[in-house]
Formats: sequence, C-alpha cells, structure tokens
Amino acid sequence: MLQLILQSRRATRSFFVVKDTKNQKVTVYNKNAKKTSRKVAMGSTYTAKAVKKVHSTKIVRINKSQWLNTKDVVKD
Repeated sequence: MLQLILQSRRATRSFFVVKDTKNQKVTVYNKNAKKTSRKVAMGSTYTAKAVKKVHSTKIVRINKSQWLNTKDVVKD
C-alpha cells in the first residue's frame, strides 16, 4: 500500500523551466508575492512544490522560501 502511494506521488510531479528572457534572470518572490533581491537564471529546472494565488498573482513554490511568478515559467 505504501509503495502505491509513493509511486503515485512521483508520477504527479510537475517540472517547470524558467522562460527565455531578455536579461537572462528572473526575480524570485516571497510567499506574499513581494519581490526579493534574489534572481534565478533562465533555463533552470525546478519541481513545483505548490501553486497559490496572492493579490491576483499566481506564484509557484520552488523551495521552502522561494516562489516564481507563473508568467516566468513553462511547464516541462
């Protein structure tokens, strides 16, 4: 039973790639959809941990404290 649950979780992972942009970097947001000083390089691949909507902006969680705007990523 446990193996079936783990297999189903692995199958539902969504990978995202940072879009091609002019300045080669994309801004990282915090959980409240505020811009931070951190940047992420174009072409980086991440696993989507969560997706939420804050102040009419959809953001995708890439790790514990970093979020990306959905306009900046493409589903892989």
